[in-house]
Amino acid sequence: MLNKSNTTWPQKPLSEVVDLNPRLDKSAYRDDLEVSFVPMAAVEAGSGRMEVSQTKQFAAVKKGYTPFREGDVLFAKITPCMENGKMAVVPKLTNGIGFGSTEFHVLRPHDGMDPRYVYYFVSAQGFRREAAHHMTGAVGQKRVPQSFLQEASIPVPLLENQRRIVAEIEKQFSRLDEAVASLKRTKANLKRYKAAVLKAAVEGKLTEVWRKAHPDVEPASKLLERILAERQGKWNGRGKYKEPSTVDSSGLPTLPEGWLWASLEQLSWHSAYGTSVKCGYDNSGPNVLRIPNVESGRLDFGDLKFAPKSFQIERDEELSVGDVLIIRTNGSRSLIGRSAVVRQPLMSRSTYASYLIRFRLVQISEVVAWVSTIWDVVFFSPMD
Repeated sequence: MLNKSNTTWPQKPLSEVVDLNPRLDKSAYRDDLEVSFVPMAAVEAGSGRMEVSQTKQFAAVKKGYTPFREGDVLFAKITPCMENGKMAVVPKLTNGIGFGSTEFHVLRPHDGMDPRYVYYFVSAQGFRREAAHHMTGAVGQKRVPQSFLQEASIPVPLLENQRRIVAEIEKQFSRLDEAVASLKRTKANLKRYKAAVLKAAVEGKLTEVWRKAHPDVEPASKLLERILAERQGKWNGRGKYKEPSTVDSSGLPTLPEGWLWASLEQLSWHSAYGTSVKCGYDNSGPNVLRIPNVESGRLDFGDLKFAPKSFQIERDEELSVGDVLIIRTNGSRSLIGRSAVVRQPLMSRSTYASYLIRFRLVQISEVVAWVSTIWDVVFFSPMD
């Protein structure tokens, strides 16, 4: 919002430069006239865009809706629409008139006021913050009163200067949009490049030259024998040791000579769901890692919850280096399968919630490094 201290432009109450919620002479319109209809959802938050393709007959909307015309500025008065920036300049309408939600204030600029200048002023974050402080009503139904808009002060440069200001704002916004689009393209390209590199890695193409120069490297079959031996050596379950499930490689890509497919069960000696203990931010017990803490391939400790002080972590429930946490269930399908590997000792004792499953990897360095690197890209395909 423009500040009086840094401009010589005259300051005027909004009510002196716009008509607030102007009345409509309904007798001037036929009941069967098609008019634009704009529900709150048709105004996009923060962008100034609005959809006006929907129409209704005048008779259906002349009562119980807010009238407006081309060039008016719509200002959402109810929370959270106002705070989110649901404001817009009304574009060309069907038969020049529209109706919309009763939760809009309508600002009709006087001659000498550019509607876009008024829009940018009332949609600015500073103005919206001030409007939020003046809201009235019950929680969840608070609204900006008309009196706030009437008394709000706006700097009023000459119309020519208003247009220059608007043009500069839109030029900068256009540059910002281009920068955002370029960043999205770059991120998409990096994601594709990373996927291509790892695909080449797991198919053996990335190390093809190196393998030819090192023909005596340990084959995967021997490595798997070492892994399975360690796995059996750590067995502490009930009853007889159970061999892990193997991989049916029919239908899977052909691997380079000396490589083989292995299951995650073969590479780990224990797996289990997490705890269902109720955790919270104000508890003083051990850390309980949850879905928000599982990023792609790493752990994020920025949003930690804790178990009650009385909660005791069993030895097998405590997270340690080499553990793989995988999101096994969630309301969002796009998160299922996301994983993180514990790569280094944790600062404090931690366990994990029941929405996660943990695989405790066999402590052979090649196993931990390989799974840490490739799980999310090769095995986890988001289902957005």
